[in-house]
Amino acid sequence: MAIRPFVPFWRLCSVLTLALGLSACAAKKTGVPTLKFATWFGTTEAKQMQAIISRINLRHTGEFQVEMMTIPGDYPTKIDTMMAGKLAPDLFLLSHEYLPSYAAIGALADLDSAIRSDPKIDLADYYPAAQDTSQWNGHYYGLPFVMMPIVLYYNKTLFDKADVPYPDGTMTWATFRDTARKLTWKEASGRTVQWGFLQYTWPPLPIWIWQNGGDVLDTTRSHPTFDDPKTVEALTFVQDLVVTDKVSPASGTVSQMGADELFKSGRIAMFFGGASDDKDQIPGMPVGTTVLPKGRQRATFAWMGHLVVSSQSKHQALAYTAWRDMLDEFHRWKIVPPRRSLAKRLDEFAPKKAYAKETILASMEYAHGIRGVVEQTDWDTFVLSTLIQPLLTGQVPAAQAAANTQAKLQRVLAVTP
Repeated sequence: MAIRPFVPFWRLCSVLTLALGLSACAAKKTGVPTLKFATWFGTTEAKQMQAIISRINLRHTGEFQVEMMTIPGDYPTKIDTMMAGKLAPDLFLLSHEYLPSYAAIGALADLDSAIRSDPKIDLADYYPAAQDTSQWNGHYYGLPFVMMPIVLYYNKTLFDKADVPYPDGTMTWATFRDTARKLTWKEASGRTVQWGFLQYTWPPLPIWIWQNGGDVLDTTRSHPTFDDPKTVEALTFVQDLVVTDKVSPASGTVSQMGADELFKSGRIAMFFGGASDDKDQIPGMPVGTTVLPKGRQRATFAWMGHLVVSSQSKHQALAYTAWRDMLDEFHRWKIVPPRRSLAKRLDEFAPKKAYAKETILASMEYAHGIRGVVEQTDWDTFVLSTLIQPLLTGQVPAAQAAANTQAKLQRVLAVTP
C-alpha cells in the first residue's frame, strides 16, 4: 500500500488537543468511556453533527459519551498517522472505495456478525450498491451513512434558446450525443463559449463503462478488465464526445474555471452531478433534473461515505452501539439515505429535492459504487495518468489508453497479498 506523508507526532498531539479540549476532561469526570469520532466535516456540517452527537450522548448517559474531532484538511493522512501511533479514533468516516484498503491491513473492526445478528439492522432495506461496498472478503466492516447517485442536471434556459427538447428518461447515448452537439456554441471568431456537456476527471468514467455492460475490475477484485471490448467501446464513445465532437471544455479551461463554476455561470448545458448537489438551487437559473442517458443498460455512480469502527478501539461493544445509533441519525440527515424505506421519505428530509424524488429513487436502484482494491491509492494514480488524461486530450486512441491502463493495473494488483 502506498505510504502517505508522515505527520509529526507533536502536530498530531496539537490536533487531538484542539479537537477534544475541555470535552475530554468533562467525560473523565463522569467516569464513563469516551468514544472519539473523527469526521472531515467543515464548520456548518460539524455544527449539525454535534446536535446529533448530543442526542446520542443524552440517550446513553452513564454508558458512554461520543466526542467529535473534525479534520477538514488532509483527513486520510491524519487518520493514518493516528493509527500508526495507536491513537486511532474509535469511529471515523471513510470514502467507500478505501474500505478494502483499511480492512485488509486490519485497521477496521469486523462488524459482520454483529450486523447480521442485529435485529435493529435490516440489510435487505439497503440498496445493493450499499451492501456491496460495505464488504471485504464477504465480511461487513461498516455501512454507508449516505449514498449520492449521479443524476443529470440541465440548464433549461440554454435548451430553450436552442429550441431543443429537455432531456428525459428516453434519452439514449445517440440522442445525448446529438443534444450535446446542438448545445455547443461558438462565436464568429471560432471560440467556443458554451458546451453541451462536461467530461473531465468528473464524472467518473466507469459510468459509461457500466452503461455499456462492461466494468473496470472483475468480481474477485484480482483482475482489471480494461481490455474488455465493451469497456473499450465505452471509452471510445467518451473520447469521441470530448476530442472529436468537442462538446466538453478542454482540461485547461476546467482546471482554470472549475467544473461547478462553468455550469453555474451558464456555460454548460448538461452536467452529471450528485443528487444532493445544489446545482438546481442557483438563483436566476432554472435547472431541471432527470436520469442519465441509457446505454446498453441503465447505470450510474453513487458516492458513498461509510461509518466504521477502528480495530484499535478499547470499547468495541460500546463503539458498535454508538456506530448503530449514529448511522440511524445520519440516515435522517444526509441525503440520500442508503435504505429504501428512508429514501422514499426523501421529500421529508430535503423538501427542495422533492421535485426530483422520482429521478433520484430510480437512480438509486441501478447505482454502482467503486469496487475498491487494497492498493486503491496506486490504482487511482495510474487511472488518472494512464487513462483519463491521455484519453480526454486525444494523446492516444481509446483502445491504446485502455491497453496501457490494463497493463499498469495488472502489475498493481499482482503485488497485492
